Amino acid sequence: QLHADQQIFDPIPSQIKGNMICRNNPDKLMIGMFEVASVTTLYHIFTWFPGSQIYHKRELNNYQFPDGPDCKEGFPPPGWIYF
Repeated sequence: QLHADQQIFDPIPSQIKGNMICRNNPDKLMIGMFEVASVTTLYHIFTWFPGSQIYHKRELNNYQFPDGPDCKEGFPPPGWIYF
C-alpha cells in the first residue's frame, strides 16, 4: 500500500527492505519483524534565582547514584533524594 491520506496511520512513504535471508535458499522471500529503539539519558540542573525563599536547595556534591532496580520493580529506589 503506497497511498497516503495525511492520516496518523498512513503507510510509510517507502518500502523497507529487511536484512534477513534464508540460509538454505537465498532466493526465498523472507518476511520478518524488527524493532528499533534508543536510550536517552538526561541530566537536569536547576539554578535558582537569588533571594528566593520558596525553593529548597540541596547540594549534590560528589553524590554517587546508587545501583538498583529499574523503575518497573520498585519506587522509590534505595538512595532516592527528595527535594
